[in-house]
Order: sequence, then C-alpha cells, then structure tokens
Amino acid sequence: MTKSEITKALKPLTKYGWDVKTFNHNKAMPTGARDWVDHFLVHESKGWIIFIEVKIGKDSLSEGQTEYKKSLQSCCNANGKAQYILFPGKYKTIPELLDYLFNC
Repeated sequence: MTKSEITKALKPLTKYGWDVKTFNHNKAMPTGARDWVDHFLVHESKGWIIFIEVKIGKDSLSEGQTEYKKSLQSCCNANGKAQYILFPGKYKTIPELLDYLFNC
C-alpha cells in the first residue's frame, strides 16, 4: 500500500458528498502548511470533519505532526462529528477506512 493508492481511493468519496483535500504530494509544502495532515475531509450535510495522517512502513510522526495531532484530537473530542485518524491504525486497510467513512 502506498500514499498514492490511499489518495486515489479517497477521491471517489466526492461522489458521496465528501470534499476531499490532499496535501501529501512530493512537492514542497507552502509556508504555514508544514506538519499539516495528509488528507482533510468534510461532509457538510452530515456535519463531519475528518483529518487523516498516513504513515507507512518505518515512517513516523514528526515532532510538529505529533503536536498537531494532540491539538486536532482535542478539538475532535469536543465535537462529536470530527475525528483525527492515523492510518494505518484502527483502520488497517483501505477498504476498512472507506467502510468507516461511508458509514459516518
């Protein structure tokens, strides 16, 4: 599984009301976007906001990403329809992640 495969798998969610933004390309990140999550999803009619950070193999969270994760999780806990997902994690495969997102 690659980050590109995950990005490709998330794009069709737009047909089901999700706005999917991806920030994990190989180009330099714009100023202010460093440590931001790989994917940011919003489903306006359902009221959901999902932050997805992808770590594959030996890849791990940077110090800045760890701080962002704490902040985002704190905000998500305050809002029942927001979630920070470290992938793979609770959802280990792309189909498991998509199944969760389809059933939010």
